[in-house]
Amino acid sequence: MTRYISTRLASLVPILFGISLVTFFLIRLVPGDPVIALLGLEADENAIATLRRQLSLDQPLVLQYLTWLGRILTGDFGRSIQGGREVLPLLLGALGPTAILSGAAIVISLAISIPAGIVSATRRNSLADYVCSFVALCGLSMPSFWLGVLLIMAFSITLPWFPSSGYASPLLDPLGHLRHLVLPAVTLGAALAAATMRMTRATMLEVLRADYIRTARAKGLSRRAVVWGHALGNARIPIVTLLGVQLGQLLGGVVITETVFSWPGIGKLTVDAIFARDYPVVQGAVLLTATLFVLINLLTDLIYTLLDPRLRLT
Repeated sequence: MTRYISTRLASLVPILFGISLVTFFLIRLVPGDPVIALLGLEADENAIATLRRQLSLDQPLVLQYLTWLGRILTGDFGRSIQGGREVLPLLLGALGPTAILSGAAIVISLAISIPAGIVSATRRNSLADYVCSFVALCGLSMPSFWLGVLLIMAFSITLPWFPSSGYASPLLDPLGHLRHLVLPAVTLGAALAAATMRMTRATMLEVLRADYIRTARAKGLSRRAVVWGHALGNARIPIVTLLGVQLGQLLGGVVITETVFSWPGIGKLTVDAIFARDYPVVQGAVLLTATLFVLINLLTDLIYTLLDPRLRLT
């Protein structure tokens, strides 16, 4: 196990190197100049040249990349062009709200998808199966930004139950935090629930046809014990695989939802940095998200060994 973890961590190095390389050069293909974005269109040419020299933007791109990469290896992500703040604390501060939003979306997804998938599989071709499959299809087909706008119109404007945007600290205002969290979490969790429900249904249908399930029924076990104890226990690995991928995607894919609800996470920070041509923030955000994605996939693989003892022998 130790050797496996070491190998996976070593493979992280070329992956992150490639991501840093692509990110560094692609962001510079975006039209616009960060110096002009900072000083304005009517800025003096001398001021522009001075600021470009201070930000080292007058150097060749290869030298800029090597300098930035060398600082990254020492834990220095640089400073934001717009605000002058250090990038790493800025990213870590935005990571907390994103993690809270992602965690809430996963909880909502599991609370809906697992029971719905089991009901759909155990009552195949029934009305409940058709309803669950139709709702899942709608959830997969519905764009998150459109669902977010619908929820704002329904529960912030028509029924003023929840705020339409913003963020409240969970420590200073727990109730306000929950009220701000509901709509963006439901927006994210709906699409996740749809995909997880379909995976749960497909996996459960396959497991329920297995010989050991028929044996369990022949022994006189209750339907609840067969479904929840035997079938679901052996259907967990594909579901965990999907959840691991979804959680990794959530950390880097909440851009639209955070922008719609003005949620101060990694996604909104990255969007604002792109519009401001804030290269260090964009590069740091992409690199941090990629690192978390790979680590989550590694953690998912390790969870396999807890769910299936047979994998510990390989």
